Amino acid sequence: MDTWEENGFLFTGERNCTLISYKGEESVLNLPKTSRNRKLAKIGAGAFEGNLFLEKIGMPDSVTEVEEAAFKNCRNLKEIHLSENLSSLPENVFFGCRNLSIVNIPDKLTHIPGMLFIHSCPVKIMIGKNVKEIKNRAFNGSCLQEVSVDKDNPYFISDGKGIYSKKGDKLLSLLVKCSAYKIKEGVERIGEHDFENSTEIKEIELPESLKIIDDYAFFSTEITKICFPKKLEKIGKAAFKFCRNLKSAELPDSLRVIGDESFFDSGLTKVKVPKNVAKIGINAFTIRKNEIDTRGVEDFSVDSNNPYYYIDNSALFYREKAGNRLLLLVKNIPSKYKIPEKTAFLSDDIFSYHAELIETALPEGLKEIGNYTFYYSNLEKAGIPDTVEKIGNYAFYQTKIKEINIPASLKILGKNALSTRRNPEGGRFLDKVYVDPENPRFFVEQGALYARGKEGIALYLYFGKEESYYLPSYAAIIKEGAFAESSVEEVFLHREIIKIEKDAFIQCKELKRLIIELKDERVCSMITLFLPTLDMVYDDLNRYLNCIYYDGEGEVVDFEVYDSLFPIVRDWDEMIQVALSRLESPCSINPKGEEQYRRFIDRNFKNIYKRVINWENSRGLEILLEIKSLSKDQIETMLDYTRSRNSPKMIAFLLNYIKNNYASVEEDYEL
Repeated sequence: MDTWEENGFLFTGERNCTLISYKGEESVLNLPKTSRNRKLAKIGAGAFEGNLFLEKIGMPDSVTEVEEAAFKNCRNLKEIHLSENLSSLPENVFFGCRNLSIVNIPDKLTHIPGMLFIHSCPVKIMIGKNVKEIKNRAFNGSCLQEVSVDKDNPYFISDGKGIYSKKGDKLLSLLVKCSAYKIKEGVERIGEHDFENSTEIKEIELPESLKIIDDYAFFSTEITKICFPKKLEKIGKAAFKFCRNLKSAELPDSLRVIGDESFFDSGLTKVKVPKNVAKIGINAFTIRKNEIDTRGVEDFSVDSNNPYYYIDNSALFYREKAGNRLLLLVKNIPSKYKIPEKTAFLSDDIFSYHAELIETALPEGLKEIGNYTFYYSNLEKAGIPDTVEKIGNYAFYQTKIKEINIPASLKILGKNALSTRRNPEGGRFLDKVYVDPENPRFFVEQGALYARGKEGIALYLYFGKEESYYLPSYAAIIKEGAFAESSVEEVFLHREIIKIEKDAFIQCKELKRLIIELKDERVCSMITLFLPTLDMVYDDLNRYLNCIYYDGEGEVVDFEVYDSLFPIVRDWDEMIQVALSRLESPCSINPKGEEQYRRFIDRNFKNIYKRVINWENSRGLEILLEIKSLSKDQIETMLDYTRSRNSPKMIAFLLNYIKNNYASVEEDYEL
């Protein structure tokens, strides 16, 4: 397929053409209808992404498709005329276009995607007669002043501020920012995300006809009070989450369902669960003091006629056929907390972030410990009863438990369930694990916990103190978090290993090397895991075992883990960070790998330095300047761009660097 450049545009295509990118610096731009006698039919993904020069764009009607992120983060773009032949648009196409105020909705457009105008500022929108679907959050974070719907549209109507179903029984979205809003009578349902992040809204009047408030409907709004109608039956997931100014809300007797996190971290100080409520979701009324401490609602009660819920020892319980479920702590608890007898299930998140909790007694008869149950609490001691069958994901994650027993009854142990926090003295707190010999699935050997499964035997957790660990020949899998926070320095893995799960070595700060006996002898077996990266997310090492080892000519590109992943990385930010990290690293690097990194930086230098400056990552910019020999013009351009971003930190860094390394530029700029 041909690729060519014309007037700053990069095109590709055969019959018709696609605009791939634009390198010019024009502020007003009319896209050409044709190039090389080929009709412009498509605007490619990210074609104008991050362009800070563009203020106005005209698009010819020959264009029938615009791909994702085509105009993303064009922060100075004020006006765009879309092709009238567009029948669809991708999500986030205008994401971050903060000054976009004028945009037309083409008549042929049938679907308005989610987050279309998120963090952009169109002033007025007309929903055309052919639009039959408006996705959730299509206009979230926008600055609309007026919205209207074509009178011939068979699906939607508008009151000038919100969009309703044609029947008027559902509010689909509030589009115009306002401090108070009255929802039309006759509405039975408020849709998902309708008011989400509407920081201007303080008062809302609900209609008497309302029956359902959908998920995230009022998520993170500033409403101060609300009066629920007598017909309300359901409050959805996270419907009032983070509504910190909402101090009171009387729940009606008609209410039957309260979703997960429905009032999580709201400002509620008083709650009474009505008699007909049959379901309360996880963390529905959890209130956090701060990011490391949690409390319940100050005044919490349950109607005495409710057959499903009751309160015992500062906790809300749900009666199930298989036993009672501890659902939520409704009051502060002491550092030593005894869970009531006859508790069969501990729900997710109950004690998470409870800084005051140090010790708890788990009752006999307990069957299940949920996900994140003691997550980031200060728990130091908890005996596991012989009846427990399941411990959920992250159940004891980042606690201070030093020893734990696994009973014969345990069948399921979730991921990272036993990854305790780092001990100041070295390694993790948990250094003793005991397994009942009668347990058919789990066993301990030489400071490690193993689990039998369908794929074979897996290393679940290394809790030993030895500096070196050798994976036994019978184990072929390393589970997520297996070495997290451990003090091991080197790990040897045999060639029959089939899987290393994500974050298996996360925060394994003493680890110096990981040796894998690879089946292919052409690839060196030594992998250096952690390099001085630029805060890059730890990668999934399982990708390494199946990654592309060779370049197009069949030669090894590089044997370091990041280098071997580089050819299949698709995320630009990650590619940039990998390249800069490896070229800066004191670790050895295969010449072929070094060449590919330098070629990548040379080819994309302008884009790379802009991104590093946008990240405000001075270390990244320093690495770039050290490995790339720059001309005076390049330095001047970089300095101009840094000033246009108005980042004092990066301006100061670059000026200081110029002062020490580029005297001629320093004179020109009178630094």
